[in-house]
Amino acid sequence: MIITNLKDTNRLFYNDKVVDKAYFRDSLVYQSDEPKFVTIGGLRWSECNLGAQNPSDVGLFFAWSETHGYAPEQIGTGDGQRQFSSSEYTRKTKYWHYGNHEFYAHKLENADDAAYQMLRWKMPSQSDLSKLVSATNKTYIEDYEGSGVNGWLFVDKTDETKKLFFPLGGIAYNGTIHTDGLTSYMSDQIYRRYPTDLVGITFLGMNTAATSIKVYDLYDTDKYYAGSLIRPILK
Repeated sequence: MIITNLKDTNRLFYNDKVVDKAYFRDSLVYQSDEPKFVTIGGLRWSECNLGAQNPSDVGLFFAWSETHGYAPEQIGTGDGQRQFSSSEYTRKTKYWHYGNHEFYAHKLENADDAAYQMLRWKMPSQSDLSKLVSATNKTYIEDYEGSGVNGWLFVDKTDETKKLFFPLGGIAYNGTIHTDGLTSYMSDQIYRRYPTDLVGITFLGMNTAATSIKVYDLYDTDKYYAGSLIRPILK
């Protein structure tokens, strides 16, 4: 499938990738279509996580400000695997200075936005995530549509046909994907009060309590280097 309505008119979606128009030959016939997104609260959200093929797929795990993601099978302590440990991660000084807990830029630049680099979409902001949470009713779902995946279904309060499923994929750090207590979806922002923390949407616990969803500092500890999920937004 090819999608042509990108802000960068010299780029197209082709077979789930973004390519330059120069990739195509004159004899190639292609189909123009809309990207798969759901509009909730005036914002266009991807139906899937970044790197996923369908809504129940976890997709790829990313450390904040890194644009290369890792599938679950690429995470571990073996040769060639990503551990998501502090020793693997390099803080970009254009965003913060660790010694004084000061930050220089609050939001990711496009060069460090994984969704922008992969799709020319964007990682959501704290405001975007807050709007999504307030505009939807949320239900914990087990075995979503027979996929065997548990997660949260966000349903538009004004139009029940508009839905987003967030799989509970956990959080990756120190060579393990931890699925026993927290799943995190990153925003493009550092938390202003504590620049060592990130802002995102956090699903605390694998339970049915709606209060376990929050948009605030992403981690209770300093795990800026951890592997989190991303739900892109089309801006």
